[in-house]
Amino acid sequence: VFMNRWVMATLKKRLKDKYQKHNIAHLAGRGFEWALLQSQPTSRLYWRTIPTYYRWKYGRELREYEHPPQPFRRLYIDPTKITKRSSRSAGEGVYDVGGVRGGDWDRDCSNVEEIGVFRAIKQRYESKMDWSETPFIQKKLEQVQQGRSTWHGCTSEEDIFDRCEKLEQIFDTIAKEGYKSQPELRSGSPSLTEAFGFLNEYINEIAVDIDRDGEFLFLAGRHRLAMAHVLDIEEIPIAVIVRHEEWMKHRERIATGKAECAHDHPDLVEHTA
Repeated sequence: VFMNRWVMATLKKRLKDKYQKHNIAHLAGRGFEWALLQSQPTSRLYWRTIPTYYRWKYGRELREYEHPPQPFRRLYIDPTKITKRSSRSAGEGVYDVGGVRGGDWDRDCSNVEEIGVFRAIKQRYESKMDWSETPFIQKKLEQVQQGRSTWHGCTSEEDIFDRCEKLEQIFDTIAKEGYKSQPELRSGSPSLTEAFGFLNEYINEIAVDIDRDGEFLFLAGRHRLAMAHVLDIEEIPIAVIVRHEEWMKHRERIATGKAECAHDHPDLVEHTA
């Protein structure tokens, strides 16, 4: 009886959290997408039609330009080209697909090497340190000992080392099978507890913003980015979320012949081919 009450209380809390973040229409839409993905015939229909809707919905700001990029086109780049971290929040920020932002958000960006788990992964595989020896994991262990929830909901030492084991499995898979895009990792019928659908497949790639000079600024996907660095992966798929307003103006000048492209930039491929 106690367990049933606990399960119901947890479920109610999760539903409340989702409702606070999203309205009923959004939740209903996501439920409809999940239902379509439960069988092969409706799943094929989903992948033929839904992408068009998302490209329209998230392409509004880009369509203000004469030569807009496609908002969900993956770019393929050398992961070592991502050296700085966007100042924008990675949480809800990954849902700003197709965004164009002016201002100084692309200035004074920190280095990706300063990200705790990024350093921990490099220490684990390059310096052969045990997970428990890395400052990042030591800090997480201290936090759960203080009764705090940390690192994707870990509340105990067991949770933390289970997560480390999961990272080991991901690392070994990439080392053996190569780095795969989210569509390549797509399974059959998704469950309600996992990310699913066209939008999630895109934002669950390593996500970046593009600054005014065309530099890639890391936004989300720190574990896989660190692993790609360690494994010397030559090229990875990335999801561009937000472009700086000045970069969009530069793209327009190149597209209209008012400026020359000095280098082969992945976000300018349609103008330099």
